[in-house]
Amino acid sequence: YARCDILLTQGRLLALEINGQPMLPDTWFDACARQAGLTIAQYLNIIVLCALVRHNQGNEPALPIPQELYDLLPKKILK
Repeated sequence: YARCDILLTQGRLLALEINGQPMLPDTWFDACARQAGLTIAQYLNIIVLCALVRHNQGNEPALPIPQELYDLLPKKILK
């Protein structure tokens, strides 16, 4: 996946910068997840959950968040 910085100016979208990101899962994320007591599946679910929450805070129509995402995650992480 990648991150793209986009500027809207005078009705036009301009790509300022496109940065490739490490593929998930990768060994660095795995190590951080293990240190936090998470499995690979859990940290991948956290990324999806965070993306949905962030999307739903915007102006677009809200997307449903499956209860299973919450059920798979440790309660301490959800706090």
